[in-house]
Amino acid sequence: MMVPAALLLLGALTAVLAPRLLARADWQDREPVVALWVWQCVVAAVLLCCALSMTLSAAAAWQAVRGHVFAGAPHGVVDAYALGATGPWAAATAVTLASGGLWSGTMLVREVLRARAGRRRRRDELQLRAPLLPGEEPASGRLVVLEGERPDAWWLPGAAPQLVVTTADGNMTLRTVACFGQCALAPVIEVNHAIFGHMNEQTLQRELDAITLRERA
Repeated sequence: MMVPAALLLLGALTAVLAPRLLARADWQDREPVVALWVWQCVVAAVLLCCALSMTLSAAAAWQAVRGHVFAGAPHGVVDAYALGATGPWAAATAVTLASGGLWSGTMLVREVLRARAGRRRRRDELQLRAPLLPGEEPASGRLVVLEGERPDAWWLPGAAPQLVVTTADGNMTLRTVACFGQCALAPVIEVNHAIFGHMNEQTLQRELDAITLRERA
């Protein structure tokens, strides 16, 4: 039982420590793609540790499972895991991990279904709040832009890969472009022909506030 217990402990430590270390890091805003890749690796490592611990615990508890897991393996490999010298915790560990995996899968499916239902509801609301303009042909791929206190734009399925949004006061216009040629500084924006790199929500808001103050001065 030493190997399943070690794998379970390793997975638990990774699940507890890795998110805290990532939360304290200051490079995530500069390298969001790398941060996402690291997070996916952490999740995969935790799941792998739990799956291996569950499999080895089940193999230690039940001879039938052991025969399937180590089918064709040399006797030295089976003896190295010391599966025969296990107590009553092997079956309990396997059942607990299997139940946890089933519960996690159920919660994941529920969240996916909720997210899809929310997207469908938002699309329906957009269609109701944005009626057809005179002469406009109804189509499923319309690009609907709604403006309010904080103007927002939504992509609808089939929309062309270009987005232009102007704020309600006419002072700001947002336009997507293909490439600035500044990948090392991504994410990048251009404001009044000036390039700004490593942008996030906070820095973008500061630039917009500065522009607004200069316009009012």
